[in-house]
Amino acid sequence: YNGVTRHGAQFINPDRRMEPIAYYSHSSGAGMAMDFWGKQTIKAGLVGLGVGTLAAYGKTGDLFRFYEINPKVQEVAVRFFTFLGKNPAKVDLAIGDARLSLEAEPSQGFDFLAVDAFSGDAVPVHLLTKEAFALYLRHLKPEGILAIHTSSTYLDLAPVVKLLADDVGYPSRLIHNEADHNRLISASDWVVVTRSQAFL
Repeated sequence: YNGVTRHGAQFINPDRRMEPIAYYSHSSGAGMAMDFWGKQTIKAGLVGLGVGTLAAYGKTGDLFRFYEINPKVQEVAVRFFTFLGKNPAKVDLAIGDARLSLEAEPSQGFDFLAVDAFSGDAVPVHLLTKEAFALYLRHLKPEGILAIHTSSTYLDLAPVVKLLADDVGYPSRLIHNEADHNRLISASDWVVVTRSQAFL
């Protein structure tokens, strides 16, 4: 937790430690997008590290590149959680403002790009502008999937993401999943933006 915002959780039971939970379960928008590729090797970008839960989807040959503004978050994720270190995927961490990092990089050709930076008390609005959206799409493959976590304490962000997607001619879908407290799954809203008809 940071204040009242839960940034992640992990089972202590060794048999379940790599199970994706909280906002990233298989029933979430991010989980559905990750499961879409099945055994296919992918390159994933993730804005917002949290405790690294999305790395639980990693397979041999995958690349997961996390963008995180707060080095303390990295310390917590590495020290107290095992999602980053105990999976077969290659994991990179870029510390700094994600938008500035992405602007400085050549196109990454991500199959999947998750933007998960809006669940706290302060929303970084510079990550939800037309310019930011164009930047995300520049780093995405033509049939790639952009997933934006719109669960927010104070704001309804899903319509904003839909307008941004509509503006550039991309289909979008709001995916909501209910909480399942016994399985440590949190309710979440993800807006998924993609031209992949197979996924839609």
